[in-house]
Amino acid sequence: MNRPTKVHDTLVYRMSQVLQKLNQGESLDPQQLADEFQHNLVY
Repeated sequence: MNRPTKVHDTLVYRMSQVLQKLNQGESLDPQQLADEFQHNLVY
């Protein structure tokens, strides 16, 4: 799989996870999402 496709697939997966949480009535916590997706928050 080439790099642009891999990045796109990762973004689509993460967006689907966020939308699923919202659909289930969960509130989103930026730090929790950063931990789940193994990223740092930059302010």
